[in-house]
Amino acid sequence: MPKRERRAKLIITETEPVPLIKDFNTFLNYLVENKPYLTKKKGVIPPKVIYQINQLMSSPNMENTPRTHQDLYPKLHLFYHLVFSGKLFKKVSKGSSRTVVQKTDRMDEYLKLTLTEKYFFLLETFWVDCDWNEFGGENRPRFEYMVQDVEGILKLIAKMRPGKTIFLEGKLKQFFNWIAFEHPFMRYLSLFGFFKLTRDDELHAKMMGTKKDFVIASLTPSSLGVTLAPILCRRRPLEKWNLPLRQRIEGKILSFPGLEADEQNEKLYVPFFKAFTKFFPEGELQKTLSRKTKELIKGTFIFKVSLGGIWRRIAISGEDTLEELHVAINNAFDFDFDHLYAFFMDGKRWSHNAINAPQCDEGPYTDDLKIGELDLSVGQQFLYLFDFGDEWCFWVKLEKIRKDEPGPPEPKIIESKGEAPQQYPSYWDDGEEGD
Repeated sequence: MPKRERRAKLIITETEPVPLIKDFNTFLNYLVENKPYLTKKKGVIPPKVIYQINQLMSSPNMENTPRTHQDLYPKLHLFYHLVFSGKLFKKVSKGSSRTVVQKTDRMDEYLKLTLTEKYFFLLETFWVDCDWNEFGGENRPRFEYMVQDVEGILKLIAKMRPGKTIFLEGKLKQFFNWIAFEHPFMRYLSLFGFFKLTRDDELHAKMMGTKKDFVIASLTPSSLGVTLAPILCRRRPLEKWNLPLRQRIEGKILSFPGLEADEQNEKLYVPFFKAFTKFFPEGELQKTLSRKTKELIKGTFIFKVSLGGIWRRIAISGEDTLEELHVAINNAFDFDFDHLYAFFMDGKRWSHNAINAPQCDEGPYTDDLKIGELDLSVGQQFLYLFDFGDEWCFWVKLEKIRKDEPGPPEPKIIESKGEAPQQYPSYWDDGEEGD
């Protein structure tokens, strides 16, 4: 019998099969050197700054201007989510309303990885940690409804011949472009080098597509894409590995993805990259950044809770839950406990990154999570929203962690400024007296 031909090992460089690693490194360097402020409303990179970064990329987006918003730069919008979801950077508040980006120790660890390990850390962060609903934007379907479409695309890519251009026609063109209009994940897979896409400019104009839309004319799969697609589909399915997706479905905070994970025993967790090691030269893909959760911090946490110019400084134990922080905030502002509430840990009102009141339909819940296990960092700010009708929005900033002293037996106000506002308008009482 003839010997089976060995499959050639895949090679990842800074620029091949795409300049992902090179451009991401440029993006990191810019953030380190310039520490840009983020926009107040959405907490993203301002238009003028993102335009400057765009000029440094291997293939700058020439259609955009200094007024173009971040989400219209597909590559840079992806990079923004990768650095925060991968915890290479964190958002730190400066002053009362400004937020700046600051690198973490994990970025130094990332820089020590091989090029192949860097690629798979970014792919893992995209596949496991990023909330894909954040990519779709407003007026787009929830990603939960598109998981099967991603699987369908991966199965099609797995059957294609590397390097052979497929000009989309008929039902195939309708399928690909319907997906491309609903969610940008096709663009992101192309940025990871799974395939090259060309745009049908004529059809795009006829359909009056926006800058966010991308009408696909042709697709050319790469060897990397054809190899990785079936592994992602079979061994790393999104419904088991994407943590934000699973957290919404299961209603609890998760640290480890996949069926093999056991949060009580990290040894049972099989790292994301392990399914791909054999396709690369020996020694190129051996490690990634740890997912090991930090131990519970039992010290004293000092939070500054602000409502406009009024604020209270609260000391609370790391062993207390977010439910107890909710109670402390309401007591500090003399509010009644008669409405639902949630903590939005990304600071975005009604985002999916929420920890809800125990009475809400969906978790995770405030009484399940201790403050000392939330992996909070000094300077971090999040949003406490009380009363889903009136929407009282309190900004909660972590000012200090005193690890060496025991937490107070119960939360206490240690400093305050301003008189608490009335929770209900005075005319409510007047109306009751007239009945």
